[in-house]
Amino acid sequence: LEEDDDKIKMVLTDLAEKYHRSFHPIWGMMFQAGYQDSRLAYFVTNYACLYTAKATNLGSVSTNRAFRTAADVLPHDELISCDSTRFEEE
Repeated sequence: LEEDDDKIKMVLTDLAEKYHRSFHPIWGMMFQAGYQDSRLAYFVTNYACLYTAKATNLGSVSTNRAFRTAADVLPHDELISCDSTRFEEE
């Protein structure tokens, strides 16, 4: 049983090393830090959400113009804002 355990650990260690070598040698995974999104992923998600057919379309926009993303609506927010939802006080 311990031999099987050691074999499985060796295989998983090898797979994990191959997986991590597939990313950038210095920066590693740029959009994840462990199980969470990295700071770069946070900024890309929150600030780089600007869509246009062509980048040159932005040439006619003032450099003082700020672009803001709309906040994501969570399921409980939709429930609260729904007219058919009634919250009764006890």
